[in-house]
Amino acid sequence: MPKKGQLVAVDMGSYSVKVAEIESGKDGLILKTFGMAIFSPDVIVEGQIQDKAKASQTIKNLFTHLNIKNKNVCSAISGVSCILKKLPPMQSKTIEQIEEGLKGEMEQYIPYDIAEVYIDHFVQTSGGEIPKPGVVLSEAEVVVAAAPKALVDSYVEVLEAADLNPVIMDIGILAIQNAVEATVPELPGQYIIVNLGSECLSIHAVKGNVPIFTRDTVMGGGQLTRAIMANFDLTYFEAEAVKLGNRGVQPGKEGLLKKIFTDYVTEWTKEVSRAVEYLRYTFPEITMTTIYLTGGTSKLPGIKDAITLETRMNVIPVNPFQGLLVDSRRFDEEYLNLYAPESTQVVGMALRQAGDK
Repeated sequence: MPKKGQLVAVDMGSYSVKVAEIESGKDGLILKTFGMAIFSPDVIVEGQIQDKAKASQTIKNLFTHLNIKNKNVCSAISGVSCILKKLPPMQSKTIEQIEEGLKGEMEQYIPYDIAEVYIDHFVQTSGGEIPKPGVVLSEAEVVVAAAPKALVDSYVEVLEAADLNPVIMDIGILAIQNAVEATVPELPGQYIIVNLGSECLSIHAVKGNVPIFTRDTVMGGGQLTRAIMANFDLTYFEAEAVKLGNRGVQPGKEGLLKKIFTDYVTEWTKEVSRAVEYLRYTFPEITMTTIYLTGGTSKLPGIKDAITLETRMNVIPVNPFQGLLVDSRRFDEEYLNLYAPESTQVVGMALRQAGDK
């Protein structure tokens, strides 16, 4: 039986769906379940679910295969449609006064029709603690999150069609931050997360566990896959194999492949560099020296070194499984290491419990 409040993480991406269960034990966080299934390329495109029936059936089959009994789940949405904004610090107010004031101010922070989005927020003290009701705070940090209702509802519909009960809908980059905080040893007080996925590059700066900057850009490994498909007349899965170095191209076309790789990697790394320079200019009092790198596209050869060279920062690939207690009799270490880069988000989601903000 699942523990009270425990949720199963269901991470729906453009390429696959991943699920995970994590339990808290006396010696640390325990990986209870992890598995994934491949989506066909037409199921989710650029973060939008195109075939809900296929998506729900794939999820249902995965739950059956992994023998997961808990139907209460946490999922997440990501990409440029999601808004995450840190507000100016609020002083000399109780949490009740802060939340009451937010009701009338949300529209100025959200670039959508307020009636068309779901909005949430969290408040904590400048020291990173959750405020107590009625206590006047000398200074409070407030982060607002919003996402289009149509996007959220489509994910909920798929989960419900898979006979699951969606309890929490997270923001992807916040789930990744959650995993980094829980599984990375000796985490500095301020750092940057770069999540390079299939359709979105997310750059997320954190100070004292509070997000201070998030930028999502429509670029990622899916671009490279489609370029390989077009230039070498390959299917989606053949192009994926070429991208990951598991298959070659026609003799004599290796130079073209190298140029395509170089062009896209250069575009991604320069986008990261621009964000780093913006942070250095906007927050001159903060010295960030470390980038934590996640996302399936971060597995491409040379990405880490390219970002290091472009930003002059220490780039550390994240393996969230290394921060968990893993039973080697139940899980294959090579399998977990292979899929670690794209599993940071699902691990962060699996740390959520019912009732979390």
